[in-house]
Amino acid sequence: MNCGFETEPGSFKAALKRFYRDMRTAKTRRDIEAGYENCLQTFERLPIDKGPNALKVGLIGEYFTVMDAFSNLDLEQVLADMGVEVHRWMNVSHRNLDYPGEKNLHVRIKEYCQYEMGPTSTANIWKAKKYAEDGFDGIIHVKSAGCTPEIEIMPVIRNISEDYKIPVLFLTYDTQTATAGLMTRLEAFYDMIAMRKKVIQ
Repeated sequence: MNCGFETEPGSFKAALKRFYRDMRTAKTRRDIEAGYENCLQTFERLPIDKGPNALKVGLIGEYFTVMDAFSNLDLEQVLADMGVEVHRWMNVSHRNLDYPGEKNLHVRIKEYCQYEMGPTSTANIWKAKKYAEDGFDGIIHVKSAGCTPEIEIMPVIRNISEDYKIPVLFLTYDTQTATAGLMTRLEAFYDMIAMRKKVIQ
């Protein structure tokens, strides 16, 4: 969430590359844990200049597409380079190990969802609502073309957008998706949430 505000360009990427290198050479669990801790400490030490009015955007969406930089055309880095604080809950650990459970989750989103809607869909509704409650400036919903569970929650996400007055950008990826088209949409979304933030402050 801080890589767009580094005072030394490329420092977060360099630290991440070192982490990947450590993971490739790790032979024991201790090596993995040490590499992970070293990376976290490096991230914390890197100087940043965020300022008081940085835009905060929450990413939600289909399990693989929202996580895989190749599939989403490096969406997180593009947003970071625009000076956006990016938050993404959806990853392998959170979804498979830390998921709060269907029964408890439904209590949190009962006004929007009464039943399980798919592999990641219910969690995305929950996180969209949480981002809205936490005062984020916008939400981006990511999915691959034809992903039925994520298509079905789009009306729910729109309801959250209307109820909490938070802008939402829906991005669908297929083999025809190109960087130029993505940048046009992201730049327009950025300009909208930036102008909105100035008005409501």
